[in-house]
Amino acid sequence: MRINYLFLLVTGIAIAPVHAESSWQEYSYPDSGVAFQLPVAPKVSNDKLILQSGISVPTTVYSARQDNVAYSVIVANFAGTSVEPRAVINETEKTISATGTVAFSVDARVDGEIGRQLSINAADGSRAKVAIFFTGDRLYELIGRTLPPDAAAGSGETIRFQESLRFISQSGAELRKGRPGVRGGPPGNAGPRRR
Repeated sequence: MRINYLFLLVTGIAIAPVHAESSWQEYSYPDSGVAFQLPVAPKVSNDKLILQSGISVPTTVYSARQDNVAYSVIVANFAGTSVEPRAVINETEKTISATGTVAFSVDARVDGEIGRQLSINAADGSRAKVAIFFTGDRLYELIGRTLPPDAAAGSGETIRFQESLRFISQSGAELRKGRPGVRGGPPGNAGPRRR
């Protein structure tokens, strides 16, 4: 009887990751020019982003939570403004970095667009994987945050979320500006590039 119990236990463990893996889906938002993967459907809300310069722009926020991981994608629409994209990325990075200790911060590329990827350890014990990009007239801020008491437990999910980011056209087609087929990592990400 003990062997059967161990067999069931091992079988249950082997099946559990497959079930968790299959629950991830891609969510596409052509109006915002973005697609990303999540284990649950996101809620959509609207807000505003105000820069230090006083410029205020509308944002669309896609957020979800499963277990101890919180996910968000913030899309800020800068159409009609005269901001310098790199300055907006730098200001966003500085603001996010102030929330904790930066474990790493690197240049990154997604679909040929240059941005930043960060890993931040907060004082409350949470950990965040962050991607910041500016393409077209939009700032994209993607944050996967694992929450205490065991923030390390969800780090694989936050990395998957961060690396699933894709930029798409109004029709939903992928925008690839780099060499087609040369991506160097999971779909949507050519991997971080160090400065």
